Amino acid sequence: MYGDPAAAERYSEARIHKFAEEVLLSNINKNIVDFVPNFDNTLEEPKVLPSILPMILVNGSLGIAAGYATNQHPHNINEVIDETIKYIKDNNYQIKLLPDYPTGGVIINKRQVEEAYTTGKSKAIIRARITKNEKKHELVISEIPYLKTSDKLIESIQNVANDRIEKGNKIPKKIEGIKNIKNLSEKGKINIIIEVKKGYELDLIENQLYKYTNCQFTLPMDFNGVIDKKFINFTNVNQIVAEWLNFRIVTLRRLFTNDLKDAKKRIHIIDGLLTALGTNLDRLLDIIRTSKSRSQMVETIVKEFKIEEDQAEYIVNMKLYRINNIEIDQLKKERKELEKKYNDTVLYFKDDNKINEYIISELENAKKKFGCERKTTVLDLNIEDINNKENLIIDSNHTFICTNRYIKKLNNTIKVQKRGGKGNSIGKIKSDDNPITIFNANNKDNILIFTNAGKVYSRKAYEIEGCEIQSYGYNLNGIIKDETLTNVLAMTDDEMNNENIKIAIGTRLNKIKLVDVAEFKNIYQSGIIATKLNDGDSVIFAQKVDMKGKNSIIACTNTGATINMSLDSIPVVLRPTFGSNIFDNSIINKGDYIAGIDLVTEEVSHAFFISKKGLGKRVEISEFPEQIRGGKGRIGIRAKENDEIVRIVSVKPDSDLTIISNTSIIGMDIDEVSVLLRPAFGNTIKKLNKDEIILGATAI
Repeated sequence: MYGDPAAAERYSEARIHKFAEEVLLSNINKNIVDFVPNFDNTLEEPKVLPSILPMILVNGSLGIAAGYATNQHPHNINEVIDETIKYIKDNNYQIKLLPDYPTGGVIINKRQVEEAYTTGKSKAIIRARITKNEKKHELVISEIPYLKTSDKLIESIQNVANDRIEKGNKIPKKIEGIKNIKNLSEKGKINIIIEVKKGYELDLIENQLYKYTNCQFTLPMDFNGVIDKKFINFTNVNQIVAEWLNFRIVTLRRLFTNDLKDAKKRIHIIDGLLTALGTNLDRLLDIIRTSKSRSQMVETIVKEFKIEEDQAEYIVNMKLYRINNIEIDQLKKERKELEKKYNDTVLYFKDDNKINEYIISELENAKKKFGCERKTTVLDLNIEDINNKENLIIDSNHTFICTNRYIKKLNNTIKVQKRGGKGNSIGKIKSDDNPITIFNANNKDNILIFTNAGKVYSRKAYEIEGCEIQSYGYNLNGIIKDETLTNVLAMTDDEMNNENIKIAIGTRLNKIKLVDVAEFKNIYQSGIIATKLNDGDSVIFAQKVDMKGKNSIIACTNTGATINMSLDSIPVVLRPTFGSNIFDNSIINKGDYIAGIDLVTEEVSHAFFISKKGLGKRVEISEFPEQIRGGKGRIGIRAKENDEIVRIVSVKPDSDLTIISNTSIIGMDIDEVSVLLRPAFGNTIKKLNKDEIILGATAI
């Protein structure tokens, strides 16, 4: 387990453990197994050991020879004994076992492992036992996978946690964030500490250790074996126990046969003693003293007491003081006990149930003496999930800040402030770049990136590197090239496969449409057309819509005109098409444009408006009854001179707001925003610095 080398040849002695004496070698000197000459014919050795347990299941066996291989895993002795007893009592019972390794660890594919016991073949996926120490930000390995050693496991971690040179080529590290590895293991106890750098998720590092190191490996399972020099492919664990049971019955019958012979021989001797001693002890002693030779002594005793020669030989071999002190009653008692034992032993040959009871008794005694608790934990994890690349990705939520050319994926949430706060800096933005939007997404979500050309690109959120707010962020040049980002949508895998989901796409110049989500499932690296655009138009809104829900879509113009459209009035069309009008053309023709669009669900209580100069308010959603697309709407908020509305957001009673400007970002509790009537101006939501303007907002 620790990778220690073998001892020197001079250390060749070994002490037999009590378990070996009582379980493997019990009664081996009573002719219960065959012996054969050893390699040089100087000694004899047993062909097999007369084990009182099915040791092939307890110990396991891994090996390969002559084109055959076996991979039988070890099991817990208590469980093997319990299941064997059940099988002995009912041969139709299906034995249920799971591997239990001396090194502990965790098996994660229970159902696959169970198949091995009824088919003869499968595999076990074994993991080290890793716990998280959140306080010290470290991972602790306390158990290692079967057949792995602690030094090799540490070496495998070092190989992926550091850059290395192999055959002259630099191999980059596969795991980022491991600061140090300490091996504090002692005899009988594994304790490997993996220190993780701050900012790196422990769950992510743990999953990567399983993927790239000896912390997880797959071990085949099969039940191949050899019986009487013949290869046997067992397809059910019951067959193995049945073979052992037959073997054990044979060895016990040989043992009982030997016991019967010994008992019969001893009764015969006792009969001779009783006859000789019970007839005339003084005469017997006189014969022993006066006989001139041993042969004369034997001959005289046989004639005098009418006993057989072997009985007389036994008496002659006894010392006089023993003969003189033998108690007749004690001999009679011993004879009676031997007769009972003889008769009881004979029953084992007459009644199979009797010998089964004996075997069960042996098993129960072995469990009492040598039983131990299970060391290996068995879990039933989904195999597809195990092999899924996303298992290496932490399930975390992030705030994304998007500019025309970069996406910032923030590891920390935006701090909530009161209304009128100054907010936090949004960090570096290049002089020719502009902030576009802010949204929240899970690390495993699909990020759909819409551009000014009406195209859409797709990336997984975890493919976008996290960063600090002060950095530029993830460069989009490798994705959208000559285009600029105008809107982003985050969707889960389940949503991407939901037939009831449509993607609503809205544009700055008054167009909206619904598209089946299936049209966005397979997006090329080079992107696909999301919508056709008129000259000067761009996508400002993309949102998933569940057509089963009671949803609508609300939109407002830069001057505050607001319309709440029923979904039924928005056509479902193909991607490469134009949308339909949101407002009546008379609203847009006077120079207005769409400032914001959002989805209204049943949980939405208010519409939140915010202007370029930081004025905002909430209006009850009931103030905007649903109407068909293409109407004139109604006033939602008034904009002051030289100001205009930049965003409308549908909010729930427990929503948090995040507002972005060209220089900073602020988080705010929705209760901090006043609820006003439709025609009212807004209140100051964010204090702006010189040349600072609001660009957008989102609700969490």
